[in-house]
Formats: sequence, structure tokens, C-alpha cells
Amino acid sequence: MTGPRIAVLDWVTGSRVNGPCSWKVLWVPGCSLGCPGCFNPRTHYVHDTSATGASLLLKVMAAGSNSEGLTISGGERLEQPDAIARLSDAWRDSTGTRVIILTGLAWEEIE
Repeated sequence: MTGPRIAVLDWVTGSRVNGPCSWKVLWVPGCSLGCPGCFNPRTHYVHDTSATGASLLLKVMAAGSNSEGLTISGGERLEQPDAIARLSDAWRDSTGTRVIILTGLAWEEIE
């Protein structure tokens, strides 16, 4: 996987609260939505934390135990649409497991 860089805030393995069973979770920064009551405002600002999608994918896949899938949270994930789409596709192709992308956007906005 090559292509766009992706801004990354943090990631963990073995989460049982961000997906069914044991999942790996990736948090990406940046959000311009300004939703009232947001529970994760520290993710709104992008810092210099970018990585190539390929290097990130390899680190997350290799870390910790096997997982049932990957959850991408944040910030607003879909403010990095190309990078998130490529990372999600590469994850599914490499692991055969699912990806959950949490977003504050309505389906009509995504389309």
C-alpha cells in the first residue's frame, strides 16, 4: 500500500469497547464538525503525527494479539477520506477481517 499519508493520534490492540470481541483501534485527529457534547474534543486538532499508510498498517497488524477487526475512530475520520479508504481496503485485503469507521456525518453527507 502506498499513497496518501494519514494523520494518526494513537492506536491500541485488544480493545473490547470499540467493536465486538477483541479489536484493534486507530484514532485519527482532525474534526471541523463541532458537534455539541462531543466526548473526544482532544482529537479535533491535527498535530504533526502523519505516517504512511503502509508503515502504519504493518505496525498495527503486527502489534499485540490477533483481532476480529479494526475500528477507526477519532476526530472525524472522513476528513481524511482517501487515506482512510486505502487503509481500510488494505486492512481487509491483508487480514480478511472487518473495519468499523465511526463518523459524525449523516449517510447523505458521506455519499
